[in-house]
Order: sequence, then structure tokens, then C-alpha cells
Amino acid sequence: MAESATPHAPRPKKRVTRTQARNRRIIALLLLALFVFLIRKGCVACVHSHNDKKNNTAAVTTTTTEETTTVPEPASILPETTAPEPTPTIPQTTVTDPPTSEYLISGDLPTTYSMEVDPILQLPELPTGCEITTLAMLLDAVGLQVDKVQLAEGYLTCKSEGEATFQQAFIGSPYDSAGYGCYAPGIVDTARKYLAAQNSGRIVKDLTGAKFEDLLREVASNHPVAIWASIDLVDIQEVYAYTIYNYTETNSDGSTSTPKDLDVYWLENEHVYLLKGYDLDRNVVIVNDSLNGEMEYNMNRFKECYEQCYKQAVIIY
Repeated sequence: MAESATPHAPRPKKRVTRTQARNRRIIALLLLALFVFLIRKGCVACVHSHNDKKNNTAAVTTTTTEETTTVPEPASILPETTAPEPTPTIPQTTVTDPPTSEYLISGDLPTTYSMEVDPILQLPELPTGCEITTLAMLLDAVGLQVDKVQLAEGYLTCKSEGEATFQQAFIGSPYDSAGYGCYAPGIVDTARKYLAAQNSGRIVKDLTGAKFEDLLREVASNHPVAIWASIDLVDIQEVYAYTIYNYTETNSDGSTSTPKDLDVYWLENEHVYLLKGYDLDRNVVIVNDSLNGEMEYNMNRFKECYEQCYKQAVIIY
């Protein structure tokens, strides 16, 4: 008879203690936390990667857009202009006194002309009497010989400062080195009084304002001219001399102007010459100088001084 098998006895179940169960739970929780942590980290990385990719795409798109939308500046439609060539500078030359007079071009004057008129010196009797001394030479040139002192004493009207203008009288005294002098109208008045006293038919004319060329024409016509310029042809200085208070002028109709205070000015260094000749080729004038005798002066400079002295001149026909 067969031997019957003896059945195995069942294994006893392994008993889990509380401590083991607690540890298992802790491990399970840790694994769960780790799992959650890893899942979240992976999601954040994906998000960051997605954002970076999106930003890079936007940057690329923007750059591409900027590059594609950049429009080059249109070429100028204005025609090109060519700058003008600079004008060459012409050197300027300074012209000094010409070798011949400017009056040579007029063609109606002799090249040279000179008259024989003896000089009369004002010193020592008349230290400031160039005007009256030149008038004596002018009268002598027309055949009326007169002493300069006699002419000054008997016919020259003299006034003190503040009493008259230089046109009306000699201010001061020609005998005094502090005297002033007079202008053309004062000499015209003196000459007329003398000619009237001599019963002469000669005519005195005030040429003030005449062109210098016209004075040369008078000389070329054998008429010497008393002409105002300056001592040694130095520059003229117009200086205040004095004031005439309540000054009145007589008008052409005989009426008088309203009284006013008049400041009177003097041409310092003024001097009167007798113009009696010239030389256009040498550009000189020939004069009788009451301080130096017969002299020659540069014509251009003499003209300048004449113009500085208001172009005053007197002639006797």
C-alpha cells in the first residue's frame, strides 16, 4: 500500500512590528516627496526651457524684422553742384605821390609857370602877421607897393577874443606872438579899404571854395593868389578858441538874427602863402613864404593843406 504523503505544515506568518510599520510609512512618504520634487523640478525646467526658446525666437524675429524693415535712404534727387573756383587775389599796390601832378591830365595848363614877385618877410615886426604880409606881396604883384607895417596899422581890423569871428577881423595883434590871425574875409576887407584909399580900380575877390586846379589857372593867367595852408605843411588842428556871447549875424536883407552864444574855433598852425608858380613835371608849387622866402613844396601835399584850411584864397585883378 502506498505510503501516503504527509502534508507540510503551513509557514507561520511573519509578524510586522510597529516600529517596522512606522519606518515603512516614513520611507514611503520620503519616496513620495522625492517623486513630487522631481516632477516639479522637471516641469520648471521645461517651462524655463520653453520661455528661453520663446524669447530667443522673439529676439530672432525682432532682429529679422528690423533687418527686413530697414529702408535705405533714397539717393538725393537734387542735381550735383560744382563749387565755384576761388577768384585769384590780385595784390594791391599803394600809390604814393606821383612823379607828375594830377593836373597834367587837364591839358589846358602850361607845364610850368612862374612870376617874379619879391618875397617879404613878416619877422621881426609881425610875428603872427603872415596874412597882412602876404597881402603886401599880393598888392606889390599888381604894382601897388606898400609897407607891411603901414598896411597893418592903417587898414587891418583887429579885435579881442570874444568880440568877433576870424572872418570878421584879425583876433589879437599881428605884433604879438600870442595873436591868432584872420581868415580870407578879413584880408578881403583890408585890401578893399586900402585900394579905396589909393583910388585904385583893382578888384579884390574871395576865391574861398575854389578847386586847386582853378587856382593854378589863375597863376597861369599871371594872377598870383594868397592861399591859406599850414606852417611847413604840417597837419591842421581845429581847436576851440573862445565863445562870443549874444552873437548876432546880419542877414542879406539887413535884418539881424536872434542872439546866441557862438563857440569859435581856430585852425592851429594855419599860414598864408603867395602862390606864384608851379611845375607839373616836378609836381611842385612855387610860393613866397613870409617865414622862409621863396620856396617850393610838393603840390599834392600843398593841396591837402589848402583843403584842410577850408579852401581859402584871395586874388586881386
